[in-house]
Amino acid sequence: MKAELGCDYQGYEFGARYLDSVCIRGYLWDADSGSNPRELSSGGDIPCPQCNHEAWIAHHQEDIEEQGATAFDEGKKITDCDFLDKEIKLVYEADRELYIGFWQDGWRIAEAEKVSQGTTV
Repeated sequence: MKAELGCDYQGYEFGARYLDSVCIRGYLWDADSGSNPRELSSGGDIPCPQCNHEAWIAHHQEDIEEQGATAFDEGKKITDCDFLDKEIKLVYEADRELYIGFWQDGWRIAEAEKVSQGTTV
């Protein structure tokens, strides 16, 4: 039997400069959206990066691919991937290689679409 998701993770996912997200059953909720943890009204759609990590990665994949495609459209090179910059801090440093791959996949897809349209790169 799989253990129920949920952990002690707290983060900054809802825009505050202080810890504003809490994990409940593997998903993040806005700690400021209710008078107590049992009455939170906002959140629940972002997987927890700590106890629901695979879903967290999947949740961010499309956005990161879109960043790569946009970079291609802006004339950037595949080596201009932001995630190659070690100064950029990630929630989990071990995810950096995945993020680089997602970004570069998006860049390559945009390049392939331009080529298939008969436009030179």
